[in-house]
Amino acid sequence: LWIVDILKSLYENRKKYMYLSITIIFSFTTFLFFLIFEDSDLFDLNKDSIKASPTVTVIDVTDNPQGGDRFLRKIKEMDDTIAYTVYTDSVEQRLKRDDYQIICITNVIPSKAPAYYYHSQKNLELLNGEKEINLAKGEVIISQAYYNLVKDTTDSDGNVYINLCYDENQETGEVSIGRFKVVGICEDERDSASYQESPEDRATYWFNVYMSYDNFEGDIPFFTKKIISDSKNYKQIGNMATRMGYEPDCAYIEKNRVIQEIVSNIKVRRIIAMFIIIILGVNMRSAFINALSARSYEVSVRRALGARRIDIIGQFMGECFVLMFINTLISIGLCAFILNVCKAFRLVVKMWHWTIIVNQSTLIIFFATALFLSLALSVDFAYKSSKVEVIKYIKGV
Repeated sequence: LWIVDILKSLYENRKKYMYLSITIIFSFTTFLFFLIFEDSDLFDLNKDSIKASPTVTVIDVTDNPQGGDRFLRKIKEMDDTIAYTVYTDSVEQRLKRDDYQIICITNVIPSKAPAYYYHSQKNLELLNGEKEINLAKGEVIISQAYYNLVKDTTDSDGNVYINLCYDENQETGEVSIGRFKVVGICEDERDSASYQESPEDRATYWFNVYMSYDNFEGDIPFFTKKIISDSKNYKQIGNMATRMGYEPDCAYIEKNRVIQEIVSNIKVRRIIAMFIIIILGVNMRSAFINALSARSYEVSVRRALGARRIDIIGQFMGECFVLMFINTLISIGLCAFILNVCKAFRLVVKMWHWTIIVNQSTLIIFFATALFLSLALSVDFAYKSSKVEVIKYIKGV
């Protein structure tokens, strides 16, 4: 019955609480949006590092390939370790088109290898769910974005082929052209079909391609050489690479940096939350006082008719707390709507897959702030309602 009376009173006095409700909803929506937007932007900036497997380490041995060979032999001797070499270079695809050209970042890997991308912070995962890459001579795996541009270049059997210029004789200037069959498609986030204008006024697309050692006889004509290891001994491998003069690229190092950044962000937001509590408290207290002024005559009449002070306090404290609770729920729903509008805008206009992230710290900060303000303002509102000067307002009728 008590809660029914409170809801009935709120409904009857909804116009008097309108300004107060708008203040609460606007304040809490803005506060929650700020917290979640910060979480989402921080996640979007570091999502590759967060998703990365800490067991994968990449070491660029281009400047000292012989030392890299010794390093590879050593880490292959470790238990639970998979390691292999990746050769990488930019290769042009030969297309009979005038409006754009395609440059492929070609990665030469073993014919059978785990489906890891050559950069430790990305995973190359085949769209058919396979976790292992199997490539024969003349076969390539390309990304979905790349496939969308070349899927029409099929033969009579419906197979897709691409032509790559992968070798140039420095003495004769002869160029080797390889024709490769597309046997797999992967979700490769790094090449999102972005392009840059070339001097010839043609768009230049950059994509990743994966082929096996079997396409080359003898030395592979690519300059960049990297070693990839997938091992539980990633810390030991990283330390060994550092001692040998290499700079290991390991996800766990990046993860630690991201964690420290997140912790620092939480500390900063706690300070911001304290200032926001003060600002919101002052604004909402002013709105509560205005609402109380509009109901002073009602309080005076009830007191004159014999209502106890404790009854007035209980009534107004309950109304304030319920009002704060309802408006907080409305703020959460409104914030969710605004965030989804932002997500849709970025997807449609900027082709940016933005992820909405809500961290535990955000929920704690927001609900702790809402609860503190609800309790503090409820007590203050109820106390002031009990101090209304009955005789003053009765005489003013």
